Amino acid sequence: MRPTVEQRHQHVLEMLRQHGSLKVAEVAAELGISVATVRRDAEALEADGKLRRVPESVARPERPPAPAPLPDEGGRHLGLVVPSGDYFFTEIVNGAREAAEARGAHVTVALSHWQWQQDVAHADRLLAQGVDGLILMPSWSSTGPRPGEGEWIVERDVPTVLLERRIPVRDPLSRIDRVCTDHRHGMGLAIGHLTTLGHQRIMLAVQDTLYAKWYEEAYFVTMEEFGLGRLAASVLKTSQAQSETARRDTLLDGLYSTVVEDGVTAALVHTSLDALVMIPRLAERGIRVPEDLALIACDDDMAQLANVPLTAIVSPKRALGEAAVDMLLSGRSTRRRIELLPELTVRESCGGS
Repeated sequence: MRPTVEQRHQHVLEMLRQHGSLKVAEVAAELGISVATVRRDAEALEADGKLRRVPESVARPERPPAPAPLPDEGGRHLGLVVPSGDYFFTEIVNGAREAAEARGAHVTVALSHWQWQQDVAHADRLLAQGVDGLILMPSWSSTGPRPGEGEWIVERDVPTVLLERRIPVRDPLSRIDRVCTDHRHGMGLAIGHLTTLGHQRIMLAVQDTLYAKWYEEAYFVTMEEFGLGRLAASVLKTSQAQSETARRDTLLDGLYSTVVEDGVTAALVHTSLDALVMIPRLAERGIRVPEDLALIACDDDMAQLANVPLTAIVSPKRALGEAAVDMLLSGRSTRRRIELLPELTVRESCGGS
């Protein structure tokens, strides 16, 4: 079996720890991959500061200079570490920056690219630069932090707010202030809307992300609350380990079979992009939206761009960033957890009004 990207990266770094520098051709031969692949891996690792590239070779990184102190702009400085710079996170960042500016503070942002080791590195760099507090959205898997991925947060002696992360009561991280979306409330709005339109067999389709677990828990509880129970409930999970094409084929087959064989008449789909892609593909198999299947997207990022504009649960993204900054700057000694309520934007994909 060919090594994964992460396995290749770890192997390269281990070889560098042993030898100090390596020829690109040597790495390719050791891993049984092409020289072009090694070069791409080396470029990514250099961007993360884990090695440096020299002609036709890779080497250990030079000792990095001490982080430059933050500019003396007056007011407090906050560090914000998020996994990505895409639309969802951009809104959070904008909300945080606006809230900080309104209170005479400043926010410095770092992207971890869904690598928890980069969460640690960026947090430590920001602390070395002199930030007064951290807002963290850790890069955890769909099951939450594995051993070693969360303990470091408690060890840093600095005011910290966790953003969009749920923590079990017994976990030491439960002592950290948190701001989250109340996904159960959003699921209630969506299922409530569908039941008013006469739907009872309502399914949930999710990718295996951290959000999938929260959506699934909220879905089953809400179905029970509306008296629909487990007999009317079903969950379809698609794996991010698959290619995007294979994963969406699985989603399409699952939606089609539940409609044709199980009598499902409505579906909640995460993400809105997946729901958008499904509308014409379902139509090719004779399933029309909303006539044969009502669709609600679990996020609003792409919902209104669909051929049939999608009803969507709208996360309070900007407000999440605002609330995290306000919580960090308030400086209260009592531990807090704030849950913000999403809204439901009704469009054409459910029919009715």
